[in-house]
Amino acid sequence: MNLFFTVSGLRGISFVSLTPEYVLKVSAAFCSLYETPFLLVGRDTRPSGRAFLHSVFSAALSKGKKVLNGKIVPTPSLVYSVKKRRNEASGIIITASHNPPEWNALKFVHPEGRFLFEEEVERLKREVRFFNWERSDNIGVIKFFDPCEEHINAIVENPLILTEKIREKRFKVGIDTAGGAGTDVFPFLLRKLGCEVYSISERAGKFDRPFEVNVENIRGLGEFVRDRNLDIGFALDADGDRLQIVIKGGEILSEEETLPVCLYYLLSRERGDIVTNFSTTEHVEDVAERFNVRVIRTKVGEANVLKKMLEEEAIYGGEGNGGVIVRNFNMTRDAFFATAIVLSFLTELSDSRELRKLTRPRFMKKIKVPVTERKIPMKLEDFIYSLNSSEVETEDGLRVKMKEGFIHIRLSNTEPVIRIIMEAKEKEVIEEWERKIRELL
Repeated sequence: MNLFFTVSGLRGISFVSLTPEYVLKVSAAFCSLYETPFLLVGRDTRPSGRAFLHSVFSAALSKGKKVLNGKIVPTPSLVYSVKKRRNEASGIIITASHNPPEWNALKFVHPEGRFLFEEEVERLKREVRFFNWERSDNIGVIKFFDPCEEHINAIVENPLILTEKIREKRFKVGIDTAGGAGTDVFPFLLRKLGCEVYSISERAGKFDRPFEVNVENIRGLGEFVRDRNLDIGFALDADGDRLQIVIKGGEILSEEETLPVCLYYLLSRERGDIVTNFSTTEHVEDVAERFNVRVIRTKVGEANVLKKMLEEEAIYGGEGNGGVIVRNFNMTRDAFFATAIVLSFLTELSDSRELRKLTRPRFMKKIKVPVTERKIPMKLEDFIYSLNSSEVETEDGLRVKMKEGFIHIRLSNTEPVIRIIMEAKEKEVIEEWERKIRELL
């Protein structure tokens, strides 16, 4: 059954593997586990979110919560709002992020303003397993609130963001929000920064492309930026935590480049160590080397990245899916803050095409292999060990590091697939690795 309960939340196919009854039970267990007076709730624009929203409401009211309903809200806005109410609120966000529209999920926000760590997810699973309803006369209340304006104002006022310089430039910006939670909020941010906004997303809830940000999915934005002669373009996923960049002329930068681009600007302001996952491009190491800081790698999943950031006291983190975390601002991937960072950087460049020149050429290939069992096939394990590298990492699947590059094979936290990520300095090396792997499959 396609139901996943991991650091990426409780995720499944709406009304098939993820049902309103189960959402009700898990939400009530979460409310029991974190006894904060307030529960902040929001969702993305998937139609199934309306049904799951009421399951969450029923659970929270039964536990006496004061529910603040943010309605349709980007993930980083709601997480930021929980962080600002530290230890007074927890949160549930109804979104399956990059998954197709027929999927949905619950993401659980800890009272510290972050997603649950692995051991906390296991604690929640135990709470669900032994959960029983109890009689209660303490029924909660629901009020509406807007977490987005608070979040956007904090971005505009943040000292890392060159707000006045951005306003002076009056950048012409193309956007593609995929009809997701950022459809109305993203233009609000850009206009507060003085940009002229041109959107190819008609309205919230109209899904005109797959949600995941990658070069293939946002070709329409590339053509739009080129044809309108715009200064830059930005694409979001369904819940607004991942960002992809299109430079002047319409060239689409890989989603892997978002983090290195932001790090280049951030490290020029304040140096600090970086945490990223095992799958992310080694362009991160290129940038770190320039600024003489460490790169610490950990398991895939933003909660895993954030946990390692806290352990290592790292300021910056993120993943190669377009996710950027600046811990002192927001303890989650935040495409809105990342956008403001890129625009700040752009005020110091002749135009956005200079972003292409920041890192050394590397070639990456990502393959998804559907699976019915939650394990890596033995023939792929044998292939990894046949490469005779002394650097094989087994913390998150299998990752082999060689002088040519790396290969990472792991089970997805969010889909019934094995993910294979390969990166090398030479395109021919990637092609040879891919040929051998496809032969095995």
